[in-house]
Amino acid sequence: MANESGGTRNLEVCLFPWEKDHLPDDKDIARIFTFNKEMITPHASLAKIQENYLELTVSEYMNEKRYCLDRQKICCVDDGAKGSRYFDFIQWLRKLFRPTVFIYVGLDRMNPVPYFILTQLAPGWMGGFLTWVTCT
Repeated sequence: MANESGGTRNLEVCLFPWEKDHLPDDKDIARIFTFNKEMITPHASLAKIQENYLELTVSEYMNEKRYCLDRQKICCVDDGAKGSRYFDFIQWLRKLFRPTVFIYVGLDRMNPVPYFILTQLAPGWMGGFLTWVTCT
């Protein structure tokens, strides 16, 4: 995986039980992942739900194609050796993550900021990715 500046970024997979009939918000995530309560304040956290497909962008640079979701937070870089496998993978993710909740924890409190991209994967299970965003 790559980030918007072309470097690599840690992308952790997360999966947790979820019995509620709505997507989690920032307070739910803080409780589940035991963030300090200082990280969840009106100015320090944000949860946004997107009902539609994640935005897909495709770009080319120096014989590489980049397939990216969510404004380049999740990217696969294809050097041509794997054919369309990366594009197929990104399209599969795009269909799976509908609806999606995006949660930032610790805005104005830490940098980089933990960033969750989550969806309901099956009845009783929420899952997705944990990565980070630099806010400078």
